[in-house]
Amino acid sequence: MDSLLEVPNSELPKLRDLFRTHWPHGVEGFCLLNANILYPALTEFFSFKFYCPGGKIANGLVAISDKEYYQVYICPVTEDVSIMENALYKTSVIDWNRVVTVPSASANVVAALKRLCSRLDLKIIYENRCCKHLLDRDNKPFDLSDPVNTYVGPMKREHLKLVNETWTFYSDRSYSLFETLMNNGLTYMLYSSEDHSPLSWITVDEAGAFTHLYCLDAYRRKGYAEYITKVTVNDLLQQGKDVLAYTLEDNVKPQKLFEKLGFDFLGYVWWIRLTKDKGN
Repeated sequence: MDSLLEVPNSELPKLRDLFRTHWPHGVEGFCLLNANILYPALTEFFSFKFYCPGGKIANGLVAISDKEYYQVYICPVTEDVSIMENALYKTSVIDWNRVVTVPSASANVVAALKRLCSRLDLKIIYENRCCKHLLDRDNKPFDLSDPVNTYVGPMKREHLKLVNETWTFYSDRSYSLFETLMNNGLTYMLYSSEDHSPLSWITVDEAGAFTHLYCLDAYRRKGYAEYITKVTVNDLLQQGKDVLAYTLEDNVKPQKLFEKLGFDFLGYVWWIRLTKDKGN
């Protein structure tokens, strides 16, 4: 029997709720599972499979997406990663011969992966260090009124190309990501009421976190990015959801915005890649 066992769909809500009892440490696991439970099309599109060390939900979550990239989300329930680390070392579920991307890895997960690298002849590559921000679902929505000559709606298909090409992590394959988010009601866009052109937007990704907050150059310094963020926060809060966001470490403007809006700063996480160490 493998050290990582797939979690039956019936058990996913129990695992999600277990992450909630270890708050805010468990926010990544909670939001990832919550998004995929509420939007099964995300699980299908990203080819997610969910595993637990030893098949026990108390041991945490390993979520594998083998869609456009080979991504492995590692979400311990507690700060103790020893069981998780041992399971990762012994498993044949993860193909360590491939390039493995680990998103939003906490410091204790990174430390465990560094130890694994020496045992599995892997090389660790740090892609980005990011700030983690959280607005708990118990917060009150913002009082809002639309800026003059604007309105808010979901992203329209004709704007997918623009949204994709303005993303920091744009690639030929990322278009389908935003298309999937759009099809699942996870996009928010501020439009001009004069010609219905897009001004600013934000999306919620497959891990249940904000991604791609953006305002077109011609419309900056008008408060549009802050406004569409508040609208999205309000909608998520009204759905009873927590609001998770990441910002690149040197991206100061959105960090200040999230601080202004009352988000808690929860420290740093890393996006890393693991590859076979060809030097060995």
